[in-house]
Amino acid sequence: MEGMAAILYEDRLGCLENEIPQKSQDYIAALHLMFSSFKMTMYAGAIPKWLRTIIPRPWEEFCSSWDGLFSFSQIHVDKRLGEIQDLVSRGEEVKGGLLTHMLVTREMNLEEIYANMTEMLLAGVDTTSFTLSWACYLLARHPEVQQEIYEEVTRTLGHGTIPTADDVPRLPLIRGLVKETLRMFPVLPGNGRVTQDDLVVGGYFIPKGTQLALCHYSTSMDQDNFPGADDFRPDRWIRKDATDRVDNFGSIPFGYGIRSCIGRRIAELEMHLALTQLILSINQPAVFPDRKQP
Repeated sequence: MEGMAAILYEDRLGCLENEIPQKSQDYIAALHLMFSSFKMTMYAGAIPKWLRTIIPRPWEEFCSSWDGLFSFSQIHVDKRLGEIQDLVSRGEEVKGGLLTHMLVTREMNLEEIYANMTEMLLAGVDTTSFTLSWACYLLARHPEVQQEIYEEVTRTLGHGTIPTADDVPRLPLIRGLVKETLRMFPVLPGNGRVTQDDLVVGGYFIPKGTQLALCHYSTSMDQDNFPGADDFRPDRWIRKDATDRVDNFGSIPFGYGIRSCIGRRIAELEMHLALTQLILSINQPAVFPDRKQP
């Protein structure tokens, strides 16, 4: 959340401070409500309008969580807008990132900017933490893989190094770890698409305008796509010529093409760096000041 907000809002939220600001706590609560009642939010979209008065809870929780998320975005977007207006009034140059660009160019109106900022922060917080959690679980279950990755990281970077984006291409097993985690535990169950032309796929005729649901779990655990699909093998994503690019459309957790995830590169970088730092940390000997070290 802190990392994504720094990119999207060009501001820090204080999530890593000892005392988290109340506004950030309110957002976290709204986010928790959104995902803790995820099934209810799905029901809310399916419940007819006339039924909401009879079964009000799903719709009320759905609206309450989204109100909290939008309110949070509005506060930070308005704050940046005010800063830009102050700079303009003083005749100073306006510089910034994505939000500044959106506010200056006004290719979208303010309501659309609020909505886009909300959606991107929402999509960038839980998804990344979800994958990091499963990666830690898999490493804990497979200490031999953890050791192999640890040796690669320490051999490449050495101890006491803080990894940067420039180091990631030299750590193919870290990249393989993220890809393998997303193969086994994809963030979303699938992608949806609507066909633009008549198609024949696998002997089946699919007419234009058909809505398709592509199940990640089905393709990523298919033995034809991934031999030994039940096995946790980050090295399956590494080619023999030492490059770490392996294309396998049996696992496309970020989607593909012009409608693929807009935050993919940021999310991957966050996970690569976080896991590298974690690997370096958890394999250090624990220090207990009151005990003799072995």
